[in-house]
Amino acid sequence: MNAPMIEHADDQGSNRLASAMASLLRWYKREEEVASRSVASARQRLLMNPDDAETRDTLRTLESGLSSLREGFRHSSVRRHFDGNAEQRVAVAEERVAAAAPSRGLAAEPRAATKAATKTTKEFTGYAAKYNSVTTIAGVFRESIAPGAFDAVVKTADCRFLYNHDPNFIYGRTVSNTLEIWSDRVGLGFRCYALPFDGPTFQLAQRVDRGDVSQCSFAFVVGEDRWKLAKSYGDLDERVLVRIDQLLDVSAVVYPAYAATSVGVTFMDIPARSAEQDLDDYARQAEAEELAQWERKYEDDRRREQIDSLCRQLGLRPTRKTDMEEQYRRAGEILAKCSPRSGRN
Repeated sequence: MNAPMIEHADDQGSNRLASAMASLLRWYKREEEVASRSVASARQRLLMNPDDAETRDTLRTLESGLSSLREGFRHSSVRRHFDGNAEQRVAVAEERVAAAAPSRGLAAEPRAATKAATKTTKEFTGYAAKYNSVTTIAGVFRESIAPGAFDAVVKTADCRFLYNHDPNFIYGRTVSNTLEIWSDRVGLGFRCYALPFDGPTFQLAQRVDRGDVSQCSFAFVVGEDRWKLAKSYGDLDERVLVRIDQLLDVSAVVYPAYAATSVGVTFMDIPARSAEQDLDDYARQAEAEELAQWERKYEDDRRREQIDSLCRQLGLRPTRKTDMEEQYRRAGEILAKCSPRSGRN
C-alpha cells in the first residue's frame, strides 16, 4: 500500500500536482468501475426482458453517464498536464533544486528581551482554510473545500503552527496546548499562544502586524474528494476536498493558494523597568539569602550545644570518630523524643 501523499495547500509545484493526479486516478477508477457495473447489470436485465421500456431507458441513461465520464477523463486538465512528459520532467527537476536550496524562513537571530521592551507577542489567530472558497492550482485545476471537511480531524490532529510550512519555525502545537484548532461554519480556525520574548516569534508577529504576512495555508492528507472533469480542452477540472484525514500543520505563508485565508496577531504590554528597580530587587534578594544563612547557622549551633549538653549528662565520651557519630545520632533521637513538638514528656 502506497504511503499517503502530504499536500501543502499553497504548493503550486509538481508535488501538489502529482498528489492531485493520484487522487484523480483513484476517483476515476472508482467511479468508472461503479458505472461499468451498473451498465452491465442493466444490460443483463434487458437481455432477460427485452420488452421492458423502463430498463431500456435506464440503460440508455447509464451508458450516457459512463460515456460522459470517459470523455471527461480524456478532456481532464490534470491528465493533459501530465501527458506533457517533457515539461513534467523539467518541473520535477526544478522542484528538486528548490527542495535542496536553503530554507527561506525567517532569520533565526534572537531578539533579546531588553529592560526597555514594552510589548511582546501574545497570540496569533486566523483561518487557515475557508469552506467553499475556490482556488486554481498551478493553472491546471480548480479546488475548493466542502463544509465540514475538517470536522473530524481537528479532534485528533497533532497539528503545528509554522511559518511557510518550515518545521524550523514552530510557534505552537496542539498536543502541548499552545495551539487550538477548530472547524466552524467559516472554515478551519486556529489560535496560537505565542512564546513571550522569543526572537523568531516577535519577528513573525511584526511582519503579520504590518501586513507583510497576512494569509495562511495548511498541510494535509486527503481522505475523500470528488472531481468534476473538464467538458472541453479549454476548461479545467474541479476538485472538492470532502474529508481531510490528516492535518499536519497550519502555516502563516507569503504566497497562499486560498486568498480568503487570514492571520492576525495581538500583543501584550510589559511595564518597563528601571536600573534602580533592578538594583533594589537584587539588594533585597541578597539580604534575604544572607539572613537565611545566619538562621541556618544559628539553628545548627543551637542543636549542637543541646547534643553536647546531653552527651555530658549521659556520660558519653567517644574515643573514635565512628563512636561519636553513633552517639550523636542516639542523642539526636533522644532530643527529638523530648521535644515538645513530639507530643511526649
